[in-house]
Amino acid sequence: MGADLLNALGTLLDPKVLLILLTSVPLGIIVGVLPGIGATVGVTVLLPLTFGMEPILGISMLVAVYCGAFYGGAVSAILINTPGTPAAICTVLDGFPMAQKGEAHQALSMAVVASFLGGLFSVFVLSFSAPLIAEAALRFSYCEYFAIAVFGIIMVITSSSRKSFLKGLIMGTLGLFLSCIGQDKMGTVNRYTFGILELTRGVPLLPVLVGLFAVSQALILTEQGAKKASLLRIAGKTGLLSTFREAFRHKLTLLKSSLIGTIVGAIPGTGAAIASFVSYSEAKRSSKNPEKFGTGEIEGVIASESSNNAVTGGALIPLLTLGIPGDPITAIMLGAFLVHGLIPGPSLFVESAPLVYGIFITMVATYFLVLAFGYFVAGPFAAILKLREAILVPIILVVCFVGAYALDSSLFDVGLALIFGVLGYFLIKLGFPLAPIVMGLILGPIAEEGLRQSLMVSGGSWAIFLTRPIAAVFLGLTVLIVLHKAWVLLFEKKG
Repeated sequence: MGADLLNALGTLLDPKVLLILLTSVPLGIIVGVLPGIGATVGVTVLLPLTFGMEPILGISMLVAVYCGAFYGGAVSAILINTPGTPAAICTVLDGFPMAQKGEAHQALSMAVVASFLGGLFSVFVLSFSAPLIAEAALRFSYCEYFAIAVFGIIMVITSSSRKSFLKGLIMGTLGLFLSCIGQDKMGTVNRYTFGILELTRGVPLLPVLVGLFAVSQALILTEQGAKKASLLRIAGKTGLLSTFREAFRHKLTLLKSSLIGTIVGAIPGTGAAIASFVSYSEAKRSSKNPEKFGTGEIEGVIASESSNNAVTGGALIPLLTLGIPGDPITAIMLGAFLVHGLIPGPSLFVESAPLVYGIFITMVATYFLVLAFGYFVAGPFAAILKLREAILVPIILVVCFVGAYALDSSLFDVGLALIFGVLGYFLIKLGFPLAPIVMGLILGPIAEEGLRQSLMVSGGSWAIFLTRPIAAVFLGLTVLIVLHKAWVLLFEKKG
């Protein structure tokens, strides 16, 4: 393997590969910044262009866009409270409050450094441990998926409900209800569609994200009439070395989040949003100052961005070693492999070793380019906050509604974004957390299918969850988290 890696270093000496990376990384950042575009759409649009290329060139293009888009999602999350990709949902929680305090440049700089470190970590794990991790991930059955989904929902509810656990629980339940709307995925029955044809496909995630996090914020800014002075104040440029030093001050969070992202990415059907939520919740749980999370804590940005970028390498583990895509984007990449006559699986490492390790090397180069592009455009991006409210609000709304429309060319989605924007506005005013809604919507289908399939296999016996060690551990942790939260609330009430 070492010889293959050394031989693959020659890939970077190819001018065509360098040109592909230099153009694809900024393109990936741009599509990540725009809500509704994201890595999936970007990779899909570029896929036909790769058919006439050499395999290493075509796949390098898709990988560069894939990796660049994850950092791009953090830019809009930090600046306009709109996650450009679902993976950046948790980045909103501390990144946007930092921007409100005049620390937009610090937040963007830390986001790109955390993205760089998390991405590199996953590439190294991919390079040296791919077969082992992929084999472990294959042991996950419906029981494990259900347990992880429940664990993730409860973690987000408890971590985002600083003042009222009941409010977080209500929002999580709302998210689960929204996930039930549409056609039953294990049957043909339409649920809660009220005769609306567009709802048979379910409630799409993007309009919910755009509405809850961005349109609601635009309404709040409009209500204020003028932006607060803190929004107009942007601190001076943060040095790259000082940003790295700050990141390594939280080295334990950085390591844990990168590891979580890589492992979650290796589990087919999960994705970066789940990794981000789990890492953020764990960072808050283990922090000495958990109360600072959600108020502009830079450790929250580190946890979210290092984790969701670590998913990129993790998701390629089952793809390359077993031919199983880890997420929708790697499913598209599987098409690129097949078009070029390459069959992902164990034999790929033998028959096409130079290509495989060439991909690893280009991923490393991609993250160095993400670091360079991301850091040097942080200042211009941060300058967006200098715009007056009368200019910024229309820009936010245009980006939001164009993004909501672009995914499926549906005006219905635009209407949903507006509805959830108004709902989000009132929920914020009433002190309800928004993150549990999104988590319930994302993990609801996974939890439902896992539960129903498990009970079908066991003949209706719930004991099946106790016979699967991994599922039992996650469900046990879920119970402990709820009991701990109840104990804390009881203690505070007595105090």
